[in-house]
Amino acid sequence: DIASSACLKTFGECAKNAAGDTNANALDFGLDALNAFLTVADEDYARTHSAGILANVVAKGMGGRPKTVDRATETCMLLLELECGDAVVDALLKGSAHKVPKLALACVEAMRVSVKEFGTPVVVPPKPMLKGIAPLFDSKDAKVRGAAKDLTVELTRWLGHDAVRRDLIEKMRGTMQAEVQAAADAIEIGRAVRQRLTRKEAANPPAPDTAVDHVDAMDVDGGDGAVASAATTNGGVKLPDAYEFADPESILDVLEKQPKDKETPKFWDAVNSSKWNQRLDAMTRLKELADAPRLAPGDYGDVARALKKIVTKDANIACVGEACAAAGALA
Repeated sequence: DIASSACLKTFGECAKNAAGDTNANALDFGLDALNAFLTVADEDYARTHSAGILANVVAKGMGGRPKTVDRATETCMLLLELECGDAVVDALLKGSAHKVPKLALACVEAMRVSVKEFGTPVVVPPKPMLKGIAPLFDSKDAKVRGAAKDLTVELTRWLGHDAVRRDLIEKMRGTMQAEVQAAADAIEIGRAVRQRLTRKEAANPPAPDTAVDHVDAMDVDGGDGAVASAATTNGGVKLPDAYEFADPESILDVLEKQPKDKETPKFWDAVNSSKWNQRLDAMTRLKELADAPRLAPGDYGDVARALKKIVTKDANIACVGEACAAAGALA
């Protein structure tokens, strides 16, 4: 217990320094000491000191030798056990943008390991990653791009295609999209494996009928399969709703703007056009915009009336069908 040990209490106050030594050997010893300390630390300590610890772990540990990176990654895992998911993901995301490819790669890989080990969204918050890793798809370093692709696949395993499609997959180049799709097709979506528990979960394992994980023989690393934990059952994981992670998208403003192609009429001009192909194009644009997981609140009355007019009065069956599809996307 830290509170009853003067030695542990003293180390705890300066623990972040153990993760920031400039000497490689001293850094390894420091991370070993820090990780041993975190095994007896509690959530209150972690919440207070995690930011300082992680700053040094990312800056020094993630840029070190392979075994040093392993130690730094384990520090992140131990902080996840102590429910510091937000701090861990925030620090690793910042590190993933570092100009040194070696450090950026280690941070992206640590995020993937975090998701694989603890799952998401309960322990590891997915939204910062969904919003923050897309720039890595255009990294100059092939290994960083590959790690970002692997992280996307792991997020897909836990969250489903809909949650990652708009923020990540649609922002990839065509070749990478195909690779991610092929990798995602090879895994069982929603049947992921929790391999580690938080300290509180380990102390009070969930009852079998309330557990959230499933043993899946497929392992992203190509290993021999997963080890079932106390939280493992024979049921599948219920995929979260993509709505939970999406930012509201305002489509009403977009409908008022002139399309990039100057020869294409504005939405409202196209809706009222005498040319069926322009009306069809307007409905297609509306359908694609409305396909966002989460729409911003607003007055959709004019849009609803335009859809009703085409569905009930348009003589062109293609326009009617596309209007029905747009209405379904808006619903």
